[in-house]
Amino acid sequence: MMLVTRQQIRKIQTGLLRKLEQTECQTERKVLLGELEYFEAIGDSLKGLPLSAEQKLLLFTKEEYLVRRKRENDQEIYQSLGVSRRGVLFVEETFRFSENTAKFTTRETK
Repeated sequence: MMLVTRQQIRKIQTGLLRKLEQTECQTERKVLLGELEYFEAIGDSLKGLPLSAEQKLLLFTKEEYLVRRKRENDQEIYQSLGVSRRGVLFVEETFRFSENTAKFTTRETK
């Protein structure tokens, strides 16, 4: 994992927007849009803006889940994020990210 700056995020987002404009494949567009939303959530977090429940889910990592799962049940975790179980399933099904996306992180959001 590596921490990114707002300037790096802007460069990544610009690159993703260019790819999005050039591709016509709906599946690839969906992946690119998901990546854009992910980086938007990171950017908002770095700016100190309050994150929406969907953004919190995008930034919620498997590792964070496993740590929290030791002391909280799933319902408590979802409530702390402000989402329902249905919302979690929707995000998991809708947004599939490339391996590059998973390498970036930011400070923990609550």
